Amino acid sequence: MTRSRGRAMSRPSRRRRESAPAAGPVPVTGYAPLLAALRRAREAVTIPQLARQLGLDSDAEAGLRAQMELLESRGVVFSQRRGRWSLHARARVAVGRLVSPHGTYAFVTPEDGEGADLFIPPGRRRGAAPVG
Repeated sequence: MTRSRGRAMSRPSRRRRESAPAAGPVPVTGYAPLLAALRRAREAVTIPQLARQLGLDSDAEAGLRAQMELLESRGVVFSQRRGRWSLHARARVAVGRLVSPHGTYAFVTPEDGEGADLFIPPGRRRGAAPVG
């Protein structure tokens, strides 16, 4: 017990604090079926497509989006442009230095230094731009 302004106050017990549920979205589906649906998908999927695959109604899309954002923060899934999601291992993303000599074709030198430079043909940059 501690005293504050003449009143006795009890401290919350350590046991109570440790047993409190972790903050996060309330799952609308199990993580195993969610990840299995992403594995089955041949390409990145939208939240409505994923909800249909899992047999969920449109009311569950907000909760499903929150689940996906949690998985993204843990590095399990990757959010692509236009609201499409895929497993992180399947995301076709290269992080590195983009060089475009003539503004048409480009090369990406991987940031981690592993592997050869990647060639990007004209018209396939999809908004990637050199920084600097």
